[in-house]
Amino acid sequence: MYGPNGEGYDSLHSVYINTNSGAESTICALLSITRLKILPMKFQEITEAIIVSGRKTNLLEAEKMNTGIYSFTLDNINNIALKTDESIRIRQTLKDFYPGEYEIYVSGIFEPNTTVKVTSGENSEEVTLKSSKGISSIGKIHMSKNEIILYFKPDGGNIYIDQVIIKPVDHLLCIN
Repeated sequence: MYGPNGEGYDSLHSVYINTNSGAESTICALLSITRLKILPMKFQEITEAIIVSGRKTNLLEAEKMNTGIYSFTLDNINNIALKTDESIRIRQTLKDFYPGEYEIYVSGIFEPNTTVKVTSGENSEEVTLKSSKGISSIGKIHMSKNEIILYFKPDGGNIYIDQVIIKPVDHLLCIN
């Protein structure tokens, strides 16, 4: 995988593309492209396909999202996470957004009966999480706006919000 400026991306995960790029990844991407160019012509045509748009999975780091004036601390529990024992709202504007049906997941550590409400435009979904560590499903939401807002309300004790995963129900790719 390589980016628009010729940089090589680190990896393709099951739910997102890790767009970190360094020297090793870029060299590997360039070597791969060089190898592809020596394939027979009928195979080279396949490698020229470019995804020009479409719905993609977004992985948002909670500590990088807009938290407004809510109170929290950053905690390093194997990964940086928002730690709070109070209600908190986090929001993010999405780039390259396409309206549609999306599945929403959160990762972290949540106390029993933590309420999570996700909103996009006029649509929202609310769930009460059981005690969990890892990835929890919030449900499906129709996103008509390029902004997502999540409101967390712990029921006593600390919660650690690590990541928000926004996965399209269908990926709707436009290939050129």
